Amino acid sequence: MIPVGVVFVTVAESCGSAAEELVGNLRTLAEGATKEQLAVVGKRSRLLQESTEGSRALTHLRATLGERKDHLERLNQQHEALLRVNQELEDTLFWLSKK
Repeated sequence: MIPVGVVFVTVAESCGSAAEELVGNLRTLAEGATKEQLAVVGKRSRLLQESTEGSRALTHLRATLGERKDHLERLNQQHEALLRVNQELEDTLFWLSKK
């Protein structure tokens, strides 16, 4: 029969090595989780930055579109004025040609 003290020491050594292995595995898992968490935070930061840049670009495009619409409206008004002047000139030429 094996003495109780020897069994106790053997079991304690087995538990100690199992505990060390468990701690090592937990440490590895924690490091992996930390790396994944940092990767997710980095991706989130990039998405927020891209979203902000997209919002700025959209605001800029809207402002540019508004400016272009205003410019087009001015050009249309000028075109209408030129058409009126052209019609007046044609009417004047027609009137002068009758004399």
